[in-house]
Amino acid sequence: MTHHTTTRRHSATPAYVPVQPAHDTRGTPAILAVHTPPNGMRELHESFAVYDAMSDIVCVTSLDGTLRFLNSAGRDLLGFADEDARIGCIFPTHTFAARELLLDEVLPAVLRHGKSVCDTALQTADGRIFPAVQTVLVTPHGAGVPPTLTIVIRNVGIERQASARLVESQRLFEAIARSSPDLMYLYDPIDERIVWMNRCAHAFLGGMECDGRTLTRREMFRLVHPDERMLFRASARRMAAAYGDSEMLSSELRLRSRGGTWRWIHTRASVFSRRETGAPLLLLGIATDITARKKLEHRSLADRTASERANRQKTEFLSRLGSEFRTSVNAIAGLAAEIRADRDQCHTLRERDLLDQVTGRTAQMLFTISDLQDFTRIENGEMTITPRLVDVALVIRHTVASFERHPTLPRSPIRVELAANALPVLTDAGRLRHALTHLITNALDFTTSGAITVRLLTGDESVPLAIEIRDTGLGIPRERHERLFVPFEVAEQPMLLERRTAGTGLGLALARALCELIGCTLTLVRSAEGIGTTFRITLPVHTRSAELAALGMSDVSGRVCTPDPCTERIA
Repeated sequence: MTHHTTTRRHSATPAYVPVQPAHDTRGTPAILAVHTPPNGMRELHESFAVYDAMSDIVCVTSLDGTLRFLNSAGRDLLGFADEDARIGCIFPTHTFAARELLLDEVLPAVLRHGKSVCDTALQTADGRIFPAVQTVLVTPHGAGVPPTLTIVIRNVGIERQASARLVESQRLFEAIARSSPDLMYLYDPIDERIVWMNRCAHAFLGGMECDGRTLTRREMFRLVHPDERMLFRASARRMAAAYGDSEMLSSELRLRSRGGTWRWIHTRASVFSRRETGAPLLLLGIATDITARKKLEHRSLADRTASERANRQKTEFLSRLGSEFRTSVNAIAGLAAEIRADRDQCHTLRERDLLDQVTGRTAQMLFTISDLQDFTRIENGEMTITPRLVDVALVIRHTVASFERHPTLPRSPIRVELAANALPVLTDAGRLRHALTHLITNALDFTTSGAITVRLLTGDESVPLAIEIRDTGLGIPRERHERLFVPFEVAEQPMLLERRTAGTGLGLALARALCELIGCTLTLVRSAEGIGTTFRITLPVHTRSAELAALGMSDVSGRVCTPDPCTERIA
């Protein structure tokens, strides 16, 4: 007899015909004679319907591995578009190696024991391979129906990928835990103990490494500084509450090292896992040694306190010094003026010249004292301003005119470039004039040839934007640009040879402080040795200023303020 299998295109039900049974060399049945009564066919159909409803792959084969049925889950997963296309093939669902393993090892074991569970590999219609776990068992069907092999296959590709990712994550976590200089720990908030640490707590605190990777509540309490124990207890109570998973608990406390010293530790912890009730089960925390940072903070605080105390003492000293000097210098100036005005005494030309020098020098000394006192008042926040609409062009003209009348200043020409019909600006005229005076004086001191130019820059609709003071003097070396506005910084000796005095180093610093006080900005535009220097005062632009100027108003009095040339002060 011969074995014939008819492949059906529209049914998964095999057709059986009587055949002559045969055995292979190992005695395994290879071909069986089959006679299928109607009842047996009905049972097979019912089984196939159940298999089609399962989510796992189920295939039914004869004892030699010939596929008789593949459920819908298997057809979908393996990509068999035609459900009957593989009927009659030997284990078409498996890879070649898995097929050989089934025929050589699994089937004999199943025939002996009735069941076998093992790993396998499935192959899709387009050649993709993925791992699976299969359960192979012999299914009897009653009289007249030969037993079949029922193979239930579960795709474990996703599970194994997830497991591999989990293992990789665990390895990564272990690598981070081993290499981290911080102390990582898992804290049980109910029992108030540490159940795991990535390193020994004593080694973290500067001691010797030991095997301990846990800490009881009592051990932790002994490590905490007495002043922080109440904070430690409060933190433990907060940790036991049901905080959100994204909430971070943070605290700073001191822990005792084995050497008896105290080290500052910053701890951060968040919920790692929860109980069924929602309460925290474990918290994952990281402890960082911040002892060095704390020492630096304390040192910085001490330095800042000492610096503030020194500044206060300096300010008080300058204030007292200015008052004492002003009293003495005023007395000298008054005596010199009285002697100079005494018509009863006959003064020689030299005596009158000396008296004039005394008057000029005392006046200059008074201006220097005033600068010191002004700078002190600005530092202490005691200087007041009176903002009004100011005609900036008039301020520039009167300031430059005061230099032309001053007998002791250098005679470098001062040019003025003013825009016509410039609108007034809301600022303090006296403070602006004072700052401008210092900038022009600085330009005169370092300009031995050439000229000084004071220019008013305007924008749209004649709105004043800035005042530029440009000289053709010695220029400022690039390395000094950063410290140009530092108080009491004076020019280097080679530059001093070209000017009359070394000065106090307050001119530019006071000019910038005055500009900032009235809402302006003083900047160095450009400077180069042998070419000259340009400073710029950027003026405040107020919409209200333009509105009032359009109405011809400055304040409630309706006056635009102009500087009084008689009140000019030359540094």
